[in-house]
Amino acid sequence: MKALSKINFCCLLLMLMVGCGAAETTATVEPVKTMETEAAEAAMKAAPETSAEEEPGQEKSAGDTITTAEKEQLQSRQQAVEKVQADPERQTSDEKQAAKEVLTAQKQLAKDKPQTTVEQEVVNKQQAVKQQQKADEKTTEQKQQSTDPNQAAAIEPSEEEQQAQPEEEEDENRVLASVNGKELRAWEADFLLKNELAFDRLGVVNTWIKIMAKSAEVRRLGLDKTREVEYELKFMKDFHFATAIFTKKMQDDIPELTDEELREYYELNISQYVRPLSADLQHISVLQKDLAAEIAAEAQKPEVSFDKLVEKYGSEKVKTTQGRLYGASVEYLEDKLGPRVAEAVSKSRPREVLGPIMGREGFVVIKVHKVLLPKNITFEQAKEGLKIRLDADRYQEAMENIEEELLAKVKVVKSEEILKLEKQKEEVQKQPPGRVKPPMINK
Repeated sequence: MKALSKINFCCLLLMLMVGCGAAETTATVEPVKTMETEAAEAAMKAAPETSAEEEPGQEKSAGDTITTAEKEQLQSRQQAVEKVQADPERQTSDEKQAAKEVLTAQKQLAKDKPQTTVEQEVVNKQQAVKQQQKADEKTTEQKQQSTDPNQAAAIEPSEEEQQAQPEEEEDENRVLASVNGKELRAWEADFLLKNELAFDRLGVVNTWIKIMAKSAEVRRLGLDKTREVEYELKFMKDFHFATAIFTKKMQDDIPELTDEELREYYELNISQYVRPLSADLQHISVLQKDLAAEIAAEAQKPEVSFDKLVEKYGSEKVKTTQGRLYGASVEYLEDKLGPRVAEAVSKSRPREVLGPIMGREGFVVIKVHKVLLPKNITFEQAKEGLKIRLDADRYQEAMENIEEELLAKVKVVKSEEILKLEKQKEEVQKQPPGRVKPPMINK
């Protein structure tokens, strides 16, 4: 009952505002509207129209009679609202309170009263603005989080990204080509590319097509039904398994070498890491000693270029490189040109002409351009080659250990024929080299 009385009171207040509004609007200057003023006007517009015949003290929609005290209080508040409309800057606290109550009444009426088309459009626009503001705030928050690496991982993917993920997974199964209905999918092509079937995906597809065409012909001729082919397929499968388990064991059992381990080995074997004496030079080899002496005499002349002497007297093979050797060590020269040439170069000086010297392909004439003295190789210079060398040694040792470990897990049975061959091999290995020939194996 109390709630109904309050609603009746608000409705009567709005009714009086409508009745008095036309008589009191005589101001020539439009006042500045405050929030309370706008609320009051909105309430006046939202109030239901009343008939001129209705009594001012009653509201047909409410059904209750207003007392004299309530009517006086209503008139007082109506005067406060009119005062706010006339001069909004000179409103008292009571007048503000009256305007707020009018705004509350307007909201209550808006809930009970069906909205018109215009009012519904206004509400829809307000809701759209609020939703856009929330979306902008969320976007700004995500941008701020993306700059923080600790928060970036916590950002959930958008609906579009979530929908795109299954498409990426399905993309791996798309068909790139087919031969007689046998399909090559994208992930299969990538696997073949990883195993170096070709240099790129297009090459993988074309190579796969050729292989499938040949395979189809083998099946058409019935060659795939032979026991040799069937055994080869079976053996290749076992061989693949053996390679896979060996690779896995190697990865699990052999840790990566650390710099400390490499440096320790380097320092223990530092005498091996010395760059030997070497030289940059040019050479000519001829069969006649007298001709070699003439070439050496001409090479001594400052105006004569050794390149021209190579073009004139050198072999076709030597002419392709102008007879040049860069950084040739004494050991290399001994193997290529002969020990006498290597010894002479090791005692030479820059820009010196040597020869004729007896070499492996005749008499040699040498023009030394630069001599590189022995020099220690630093750890950083030796590190890469040292790692390759030690890894090769470790892999060989690990392979032997893995094979012994795997053999211990299976049951092996050898025939008498194979056992006899093993015994013969052991006897051969016990003899000094070159004295006993290995036995012939009778098939």
